[in-house]
Amino acid sequence: MNTKTFLKKIFLSCRNINRCDFSSLFPDAEKVSTTAFDGAVLRGTFVPAERPQRIIIAMHSHGSDTFSDFGSISPFLRESGATVIYADNRAHGESGGEIPTFGIRERKDF
Repeated sequence: MNTKTFLKKIFLSCRNINRCDFSSLFPDAEKVSTTAFDGAVLRGTFVPAERPQRIIIAMHSHGSDTFSDFGSISPFLRESGATVIYADNRAHGESGGEIPTFGIRERKDF
């Protein structure tokens, strides 16, 4: 997907960024989840590459979510042969957890 096509797709399918996610860009994206040691449900999205050459676990920055941090580069990652798990950290995005603990609990999450 070239840049112009990608930007057009983002504009048409994600007019409200809060409703946009990887499944709006990649029909084969799959929601995934796991339960952390303390019961918090951690969620993410699995996006397979068409011709896989590597696997990336993409972790977003504090106060953000995976689509905000990686949505714009996700087509490049896929085209470069990367199968990616975009994981929302504890208490961010779609993941559970009451508050981020800046590594105290997160170090056991992934």
